[in-house]
Amino acid sequence: MAEVSFIGVDAIVERGLHAAEVAVEQCGEHLVGASQDDAPVVSGTLRAGIHAGDVERAGYTVTITVSTGGESSAYSIIVHEGHRADGSYQRKAGPAKYIERPVIENRPFYIEALRRASASAY
Repeated sequence: MAEVSFIGVDAIVERGLHAAEVAVEQCGEHLVGASQDDAPVVSGTLRAGIHAGDVERAGYTVTITVSTGGESSAYSIIVHEGHRADGSYQRKAGPAKYIERPVIENRPFYIEALRRASASAY
């Protein structure tokens, strides 16, 4: 009687996750640029504060966070949403949702980048 076995699932999974980390980082950097292009410009501080964090892996999930920081932290949410909670803020320049909109618009690009990364890992 013959028996065929495979030992190495962990190595295959690791290879796929590594490819996903690279693709997620590239997508995050692309999103930074797209968000900076969409962010309203008054002084440039908001655009300059948009950045990607480190790629993080938890189990089979690979994540990167794109957010604002620095001098723009205090007003970035107000500008992103387009108003204060009480509705008193009026936009001076550019559209709201300067991070959210590029995520939605570039969804096909990000899905394809992850698909290519997965295919190239094997």
